[in-house]
Amino acid sequence: MRDNGNPSAERTESAAGINGRVIAGLALMFTAVTLIALTGCRSDTPVNTTASQTIDAPVRTAGPLAFAVKTDYGAGSEPSSVTTGDFNGDGKTDLAVANYGSGNVSIRLGAGDGTFGAKVDYGAGVNPSSVTTGEFTGDGNTDLAVANYGSNNVSVFLNAGNGTFGAAMNYSVGTGPGSVTKGDFNRTGKISLAVANTDSDSVSILQGVGNGSFGAAAGYGAGSRPNCVAAADFNGDGISDLAFANYGNNMLSILPGTGNGTFGAAANYAAGASPHSVTTGDFNGDGKTDVAVANADSNDVSVFLNAGNGTFGAAANYGAGTYLSSVTTGDFNGDGKSDLAVSNYSSGNVSILPGTGDGTFGVKSDYAAGAGPIMVTTGDFNGDGKTDLAVANWESGNVSILLNTTDFGNS
Repeated sequence: MRDNGNPSAERTESAAGINGRVIAGLALMFTAVTLIALTGCRSDTPVNTTASQTIDAPVRTAGPLAFAVKTDYGAGSEPSSVTTGDFNGDGKTDLAVANYGSGNVSIRLGAGDGTFGAKVDYGAGVNPSSVTTGEFTGDGNTDLAVANYGSNNVSVFLNAGNGTFGAAMNYSVGTGPGSVTKGDFNRTGKISLAVANTDSDSVSILQGVGNGSFGAAAGYGAGSRPNCVAAADFNGDGISDLAFANYGNNMLSILPGTGNGTFGAAANYAAGASPHSVTTGDFNGDGKTDVAVANADSNDVSVFLNAGNGTFGAAANYGAGTYLSSVTTGDFNGDGKSDLAVSNYSSGNVSILPGTGDGTFGVKSDYAAGAGPIMVTTGDFNGDGKTDLAVANWESGNVSILLNTTDFGNS
């Protein structure tokens, strides 16, 4: 038996291996006790109750899509999140990893040939759960923002320009921040931060000043146990909106931006069981931003196509691996269409679902990662123009690099 937020019996052994904590989201809402399902969304938010379509996606055994066998690089203890950026200005893609257990961020500089140098660690807050990048000072250098689940704050690290970072500057947010993303929410041209607070069912907005500092957090209701947040313009008004994966009520929530840094009421759409992660992309080539949600307990991805006015149709669901922990987009086979990459925590692999270009997705291909893959991201790590994968593995304490070896000429 399980409640909303309590891992199933099949995952009991792995949960014990991580000191009794449990996964409860992309940015991993791990706690020392069982997560308790909280109340649902605000009563004044409309809910789309249209039944969703389920599409079987069998494993592809042959085809042009190909990745090399993974290469693993050590991180800190219990790596929870990984992102990419050029941190030293050499034109090569580097890695930043948030380490939940060791309370720090690991930086590995890319060599440009698909390999990475020795890691350098920077102290963050308590239980870092998510890391993102942005240019917070306007100096052209890529900075870092880290959501710290255990200390209820965000750590900002400013880049010195040579791949090293200054000490963390901390900003208070809501309770149990599990995910952080960036956007220009007030149209000032300055980067602000949005933080999904899992334990307080809210989002915190930190408006950027433009010199690397941020204003005090403003809070907005999200859904129930929002685990992951993404920013995009969903209604075509040129203003950044927010999308949340709500683990507690199995919903996708869309908060429309007003353009002055505030947000309107959420619209909710039914996803699968226990949504952990949300990403965006144009899946049918109509120029409108669509949404994909990874659902842990239903082992599928919900795809929502945008009607163009910021509303979405019912979900079409595609099977992936076991206990989905994150989803991202990329063109992995070079056909110019958006594909999906999904990390599967319990099956220890990554699934690629190729996009057809009409909003649907083909059969999946699976590629081995480390133990407990919790997050997947993309980048071109060897400069060949192909989209590679980086996977943060919670249980094995490392990051797996999967280089894309697809022959684009045969795609």
